Amino acid sequence: MLRMLVPGMALGVDPLRGYVHLMTRSGRLIDGRPQRAILRLDDRLRFLEGFTLDVPAGRMVYLARREIALVIDDEDRFHACPLRSATAATPGP
Repeated sequence: MLRMLVPGMALGVDPLRGYVHLMTRSGRLIDGRPQRAILRLDDRLRFLEGFTLDVPAGRMVYLARREIALVIDDEDRFHACPLRSATAATPGP
């Protein structure tokens, strides 16, 4: 397994499911600006899933009960980003 250091811009914890959500750059450019992504990690910080964002987000708040990330763009507008997934399993003990 490849391990790498990823700089995070924002972090949200889901204590109900044991996930960590990390907002970072995806590595792609959209209209000359870095695309953002939210990575879902397990309780051992292993990658589970990634979600790309269509907005130039700079800040994030994660609402665990609703499984939604509220991201704030460069113009201070809020965007609701559902992070539900049929493929993400609940982590075990």
